[in-house]
Amino acid sequence: MIKIYDKIVLENENDKKEIEKSEFCVDDYINYVIKEIKKTVEINNNSIIFESDDEREKFLKMLDHFFVEEENNSKLKIYNEWSLKIDYTPKGNFKEGLASIEYNKKWGYINKSGDIVISCIYEEARDFSEGLAVVKKDGKFGYIDKEGKEVVPCIYDRARDFVEGLAIVEKNGKYGYVDKEGKEVIPCVYDEARDFSEGLALVKKDGKFGYIDKEGKEVVPCIYDSAYNFSNGLAVVKKDGKYGYINKQGKEVIPCIYDGARDFSEDFALVYQDGELYYINKLGKKLNKEIVIRKCEDVLKIPKNTHILSSQERYVIEYNENRVIFDKEEERNEFLNELSLFNYHDSYKPKELVKQ
Repeated sequence: MIKIYDKIVLENENDKKEIEKSEFCVDDYINYVIKEIKKTVEINNNSIIFESDDEREKFLKMLDHFFVEEENNSKLKIYNEWSLKIDYTPKGNFKEGLASIEYNKKWGYINKSGDIVISCIYEEARDFSEGLAVVKKDGKFGYIDKEGKEVVPCIYDRARDFVEGLAIVEKNGKYGYVDKEGKEVIPCVYDEARDFSEGLALVKKDGKFGYIDKEGKEVVPCIYDSAYNFSNGLAVVKKDGKYGYINKQGKEVIPCIYDGARDFSEDFALVYQDGELYYINKLGKKLNKEIVIRKCEDVLKIPKNTHILSSQERYVIEYNENRVIFDKEEERNEFLNELSLFNYHDSYKPKELVKQ
């Protein structure tokens, strides 16, 4: 179906009656904005807006080659394929097969063939996440699916991407969470809110931080001065100016004694205390980073089956509670030079710790 009309843009609704009487008005094609009259062609419910009559007429002449009227003179049928180049501006990254674009100061989406699959009708459009994307319409935010259906109405002041099935929304200065059906499963009552991570979300209420689950239950009370998302089963929290770690039950498994702390990654975390930076494990035990070098004259301390070439003093390196014994100082120094190449890599482990 094709419609050709002038779109009347009005200043306000009060002018509607006067405009309806004018020769420019075409049935119900009125948007309350009277700044201009837009030349419009509508094909299959998709509007193409032109800056002038000449541009629209050129386009319609091109369509004459591809459309013929049916007997009832009310519909037009496509017999050949045609294409129209639209000079849009790329905006977002391709995510889940679609990317946001801007055309005529409105945002929409294209697929990887470059086809516009969701019309440019939004004031803002973000990348898709978990099948839905944040869009802005009439100054408010909501969510659409990949068919362009508005599954969460545009009623929120702010909105973030879906993570673990829920998304943060803001209404009247407070934050909550919606699900993919548009239900506000956790009401907007929090001063701050973060994305869910490992099943829990960080929230702020009455100036303090805590954690909630996906039903909105406060599993860790809001008692901390600062806090971060869970990582590797633990989260960094701050209390009385010091940092420590809690588990998902809210238990402080590593006390708040550090001046600084980072998230756990692969079972270790970087902490800062009394001017020293070092790693700890999930028990709070410090990772030994020292290499002790000393002379060893007592053969009784040398492990069994160690080959003794002479009674001269031996050179020993103790490395993470393992000992490397050398007959000559030169051998020891050569080993240390090689070891220095690996000091910055966790993967290094001497293959033979004891010279046989």
